[in-house]
Amino acid sequence: MSSLDEIPAHVGFIFLDEIAYTDKARKALSATGAGRVLESFVQRVKLLPNVDVAGASSLLQELRVDLEEMEGLKAREVLFPIRASLTGALEGPSLPAIMALLGKERCIQRVRSSQSSFSP
Repeated sequence: MSSLDEIPAHVGFIFLDEIAYTDKARKALSATGAGRVLESFVQRVKLLPNVDVAGASSLLQELRVDLEEMEGLKAREVLFPIRASLTGALEGPSLPAIMALLGKERCIQRVRSSQSSFSP
């Protein structure tokens, strides 16, 4: 960001219940493996008592490593669909911070909403 007037574009997702997806986000959500990534993400988020930055960071790291080992997915193939589901874009604040701001239930709800919109 180079000026304050750019802030709403980067944080507007926090205040909106309905997400508008960028073209890049749509591509990430439609990619091969995105459905498995999002389902694994939801199952792990459900196990957290609450979502804070440290817990979200650990969850994402473990998920990335597990899906790399089990599915051969690269970090971007794991993290981009999650970011796209939560924010509608592939750029913005750190993913653990996004998760902490949204909270457990909103993270799950947003992923479920994107899954219904982008499932094959």
